[in-house]
Formats: sequence, structure tokens, C-alpha cells
Amino acid sequence: MSTPKTHTISKQELQSTSHQKAISFSEREQEVYRKAVSALTRSSLPFALGGAIALNAYTGLWRGTKDIDIFISHRDVEQATKALEEAGFTIKVEFTHWLIKAYIDDLFIDLIFGNDNGELVIEREHIKGGSCIDFLGYKVSILSPEEIIASKCFVAVRHRFDGHDIAHIILALQGNIDWNKVIDRLGRHRALLLWHLILFSYVYPGYRHLIPKDIMWSLIQELFETQDESKACNGVFIDPFSYNVDVESWGLIDCRKIKIARNI
Repeated sequence: MSTPKTHTISKQELQSTSHQKAISFSEREQEVYRKAVSALTRSSLPFALGGAIALNAYTGLWRGTKDIDIFISHRDVEQATKALEEAGFTIKVEFTHWLIKAYIDDLFIDLIFGNDNGELVIEREHIKGGSCIDFLGYKVSILSPEEIIASKCFVAVRHRFDGHDIAHIILALQGNIDWNKVIDRLGRHRALLLWHLILFSYVYPGYRHLIPKDIMWSLIQELFETQDESKACNGVFIDPFSYNVDVESWGLIDCRKIKIARNI
């Protein structure tokens, strides 16, 4: 039986396709990114690179990126933006709870201090524990694989899904992950980790041994033993667009707007 022909890859899909290759930036991009790293290094504020840079460090994979992600504590935002402004960057606050963009002309960096649904506030402890790499002549920290996995668990909108990044990290690190750290970071959203571990087991059936059985079983047991009679919709935490109809038209509760004391 022949392999079914796949659809034609669009330019956007091609740019987002991962490849086994080294980090690649233009000379102008290198100049801007080096200036940002230099400014934050001089400020003595703790920071860590994430996104495509951290993914490449752990997996060797690279895909085109329009910027670099720099993670800082939410308590250091004012000092970090001041350091970048003094280095010549123009600051634009995209979302007050998690994202600032720093521009030089049309190039920019993302300064990240939380996540878009507000569930993962970044403290200084969350940007520690990762590896140290050489980036454009500077020794810089990258996010730990546990922090990356926790944040990517929430990225599951219709037009972007980071489950493949999680799977690639687990495989590349041969399961050498502090799973309890991920569970603690996700808190009441830890069922998302179970989802991604099941996906990994499906994608890589020959590598299921990399997933600790006790972690899987504890998450499954917790899921089925927890009774929830509410009309809650947690889908809005991972895709507020696709699940908007649930809270706007179907009468379910938007869990982003309430505090649920019990675990899910």
C-alpha cells in the first residue's frame, strides 16, 4: 500500500517546520539579540532564554523564529525594561500580566514574565535550574526542561500546538525529567501533563519506557477519583477561541474568571 500524499505545505508551515540543525540568525538579528543579552547581563538581573533557543539546546532542533524569548521574574520587569531602553530598545507592553516586546526597528525580543492565561507567574526560582549555553558570545542560562514542558502544556490553540516540542524534549533527554517538578508547577492543571504523556506514548510506542509508570498511574487515578459536578470549562485555559462558545452560548463556566479551590 502506497503512502498517502500529504497536502501542499504553505510558506508559514514550512517556516515552522523543525529541522536538525544549528541556530541560525542573520548578522542584523545577531546584532540586536546580542545587544539585548548584553544589556540584561550588565543589569545583573537573572534571566533565561526560552523558546526556539532552549529547544535547540535540548534537542538540536531548529525552526525559523521571528524573535527570541527572554524569561524574567515578574518582579524584575521594571528594571529589565529600563536596561533595554538604555540600550536603545523601544518598549511596547503587549499584555501587562505576561509579555513585553522590545524593538529596534522591525526586530524585537519577547520579554516574558508569565503566560497568556495568567496561570504561570514567573518568579526568579523558575528561571533557575536550566543549562548554560554560549549564545552570541555570552554565557547565558536557558529555561529548565521542566519549566518549558509546564508552559508548553498550555499551548494548544487551533493554529498552534506545542505538544510536539514536549515530545521531542522527552525523547531527546531520554525521559531524564523531574516529573514531580512539572506536576508541582502545573498545580491544578496537572491533568494536562497526563494528556501529553499519553500523546508521547502514542507518537513513540517504542519509547514508552521513558515515561515513569508511577507518574502515569497517579495522574490517571487522580483524574478518575476526583468528582466534579460543576459546569466548569477548563478548555479556555488552552484555547480561549475554540472553547469560547462553551462559555458564551452553552452555559459553562469560564474558569479563567473564577478561583477554584479544589483540584481538577
